[in-house]
Formats: sequence, C-alpha cells, structure tokens
Amino acid sequence: MAAPTFPARSKDLLRRWVWLVPSLAVFFASAFTRGGDHVDAGVFGYAYHALTSARGLHLYADHPEVQVGPLGILLAHIGSFDHARLSVPSVAVSVLLFLLVLLGLRRAVGDRSEVEPGLWVMSITGSCVGYAWSGLVPATAHVEDALAIALMVWAFVFSRRERMDVAGVLIALAVAAKPWGIFAAGLVLVPKGRLRGLAGIIAVSAVCWLPFLVTEPHSLTELSKYRIDTGAGSLWSLWGLDYAPHYERPLQLAVAVAGAIALWRVGMMDCVLLWIFGSRLFLDAGTFGYYLPGLVVGAALIDMAAMRSDMRARIPIVAPAALAFTSLGPVPLADQTSWSRVAVIAAVVGIGCFVCWHASSPDGVTERPRVPGVRRIGRVREIAPFGLNPAGAEVDS
Repeated sequence: MAAPTFPARSKDLLRRWVWLVPSLAVFFASAFTRGGDHVDAGVFGYAYHALTSARGLHLYADHPEVQVGPLGILLAHIGSFDHARLSVPSVAVSVLLFLLVLLGLRRAVGDRSEVEPGLWVMSITGSCVGYAWSGLVPATAHVEDALAIALMVWAFVFSRRERMDVAGVLIALAVAAKPWGIFAAGLVLVPKGRLRGLAGIIAVSAVCWLPFLVTEPHSLTELSKYRIDTGAGSLWSLWGLDYAPHYERPLQLAVAVAGAIALWRVGMMDCVLLWIFGSRLFLDAGTFGYYLPGLVVGAALIDMAAMRSDMRARIPIVAPAALAFTSLGPVPLADQTSWSRVAVIAAVVGIGCFVCWHASSPDGVTERPRVPGVRRIGRVREIAPFGLNPAGAEVDS
C-alpha cells in the first residue's frame, strides 16, 4: 500500500487541529475585553524582589502570605506579570500556556479515541476553556495557577500512559509553581509504577524546596500559622469561621487524593482532574475568579473523552455547564453566597461524573458496525494512523 501523499497528510493535520482557531479566537476576544491590568501584580513584584534579595531563602518565613512557589514567582517576572500593565511577554506566556493545556487535553483523549473527535465538540470545548482561561491570564497576574493547571493536565496524560516517573516530575513542578499542585498526587498512586511516580515528586520537590527549608527550618511553621480570611461564599463561613481552619489544606489534599484514587479504581479516570479542581474550590477559604479555569479544563476533558465510547456525546455538556454556572450567569461563582456556591460546584462535578460514568458504562454502549482497519482493545476500538494497518494488528474483514 502506497504511503499517504503530502496533500492527504496536510488534510489530516488540518482536520485534527483546525479546532484551535475558534478556541484561540475566543481567548483573544475575551482577553482584550476584560481590560489591560494584571490584577495582583504587586504581590509578584515584591515576592520577586524578596526572592532575589540577600534573604531570598528566608522568603516563606519572612512573608508567609506569599502562597506562590519559586517557579511561579520566576515565571511571573519573566512574563512581566509583576507589572500592572498588559505587555507582549505576558500575552505570549498566556497564549503558550493556553496552547499547552489544549494540546494536553487533545493528547489525553486522542490516543484512545475510536474515531477522531468531532470538530464541533472540540471547537466548543476549546472555546469554553479559552473564555475561562482569559479570566486567569493575562487578566490577572496569577500565571503560577495557569502553569500548575497546564502541568497537571500533562501529568494526567503521562499517568494514563503509565509513565509515572514523568507524571511525578510534572506534579512536582506544579507544586513548585503553586503548592496546591500536590493535590494531583493521586494521579500516580493507583496505576503501576507508583513508586517511580512518588520518587519523581520527592526528588524534584527536594530540589525546589529544600534550600528554603534548610536555610530557614521555620518556613513550614510560619506558613502553617498564616490564616486566610474566609470569603462570604466560603464553605467555612457556613460554620461561622472568620478564618480558614488550620487543617484546611490537609483536608483538601486528602479529599482530592482519595477521590482521585476511587475514580481511577472504578474506571472513571477522566473525572480525576475535575474532582481535583473541584475539591480545591469546594473547600477553599475563598473563591476568586482565577480559580475557575481549572474547573472548566477538567470539564472539557470529560466532554472530549466521552467521544471515545460507542455512545459518544454528540454535543459537549460538562464544559458549557461549568462555564455557564461559574462565569456566565447573572452572579459569577466568586460573588455567590455559601449555599449557592457549594451547590454550583457540586452540580458541575456531579454532571461531570455522570457523563463520564455513562460513557464508560456497558449499559450506555450501542454496538456499531465493525469498520475495516479498526482493531478492538477491550470495548474501545483504535483506528490505525491514516487508515493503515499496523504490523501484527487484527483487522476486521
């Protein structure tokens, strides 16, 4: 059989990636209508000066209010996010991280799809992520959250491939950008190779954090003493707490990791990221606008992954719902009261889990005609690249 011609390859590449165009268009349109200032730029400005001063390794003991990792501080400076005004470097970094997330989502489902994801589904989910992403960067200076989300998406990609060493390194880098990245540790605790994954997390985290702990052993103590005010929409405000309890972060970690392990064990792996981001929002002392893109990213993964089953979703459900409930409604999630905020987060995670469960449930599968050039792997069928039959593959006749 002759190899595919250049026009055929070009057409295939165009079909696979043309959905990036509307996604980027929505991102740019919404980014430039949100304004030209980096919210919270001052935090990164003084954090960078403190990090590069003579007492740089005492940063977290002297300034426990800096809840950003060293990698996040450095990236904010490189991308000019520590300056109030929008700039070319900040836009460039924002776009690169956005593309990194989209490519990660595509890779997470692309190798497992029985057919190529539909253009409309990919375009709609990508556009939802683009709108939400513009509310994170460049609208705010919190590029560390954007980097953590991107690294966690790719950690999911490698954990699905049982490359736990790479996934562990990516999770550790996410922690170095923003400490809540450790919530993704559940990605390496269930599949084979968990020891390699944990070794990757520990090794890279030691390189990033040990210099601070060795120089100033009280850094962890000071960070644990720092109390965060509870917002009006916080779950903790329902209990009458003015400050988040000291066990807030350990509880978030326990819920995120336990839920990820449980979902992985029951075969609902595509819900893991949505659960992790939802756990952070559900139990956090406050809900800021730049927290929300993670929820939409996790929802988009479920919509894209649902297409790989025989009962494929014809239209995306979870990502539009997440965006509508958190950002497009009359009252954004960040401004809602405690009960409505808790209900919205629970609803988004619940819808995502239901769609994921239904897509993976044998009861939701309808048999389709067997297609030449397609081989079965369990209940999922894999298409050979460009319609070619891989060596040794079983071909339907």
